[in-house]
Amino acid sequence: FLSVIASTYAYLTSSVASTNNTVHASSISYGLDMNITPLYNDFRIIPTDDEDISKAILNECKDKYDRGSCNAYKINISGYDEKQQTISGVLTATLNNIENLSFIMLEKREIDTDGECIDINEENYCKTTNPTLITENEELSLGNNYDITNTTEKDFLLVIWLKNLEESQNEFDLGDYNMSITFSVGNGGKISGNIAASINAELQSSTGG
Repeated sequence: FLSVIASTYAYLTSSVASTNNTVHASSISYGLDMNITPLYNDFRIIPTDDEDISKAILNECKDKYDRGSCNAYKINISGYDEKQQTISGVLTATLNNIENLSFIMLEKREIDTDGECIDINEENYCKTTNPTLITENEELSLGNNYDITNTTEKDFLLVIWLKNLEESQNEFDLGDYNMSITFSVGNGGKISGNIAASINAELQSSTGG
């Protein structure tokens, strides 16, 4: 279902910027904790069409030829005071010779209320953003304010992929990035964690349809 044209593509190998493969951050002043854990990553990925990303997630970020098509990270926010009512998040990226990365954010919900949810390991993850091109040094919203009343934790899924331009992307998509994920509670308290990835220098001719 994920199509590419005959060309030479860059392959992205993603990793979490932490020695134990999980980012854990804690804000003592505001009682806020965040864990970022890779769900689908550490394999090379080909450029992917935005409209195919939901299919890719359902297929554990692989295409029908078992090639990587995206990377996904679970983000868990906990330890907050629900009286703050909402939390919100932003993504800020430093890019080095990567121009065409996109992302979407999904929120774990008990019920699929709008038909925009994806079943991942028998859990509903619902889209809260449209596919968004990642631009350097700009705070990009990870969705509108999330309701935290009557909850003890919130789970999200951040999905990142190399946008398919249907042409060779080696000239401008061979590089690396570092992304800061920052969440804020209603009173302004913040917590941040980082993920990083690089482009694998190995190239391969790929065809598909």
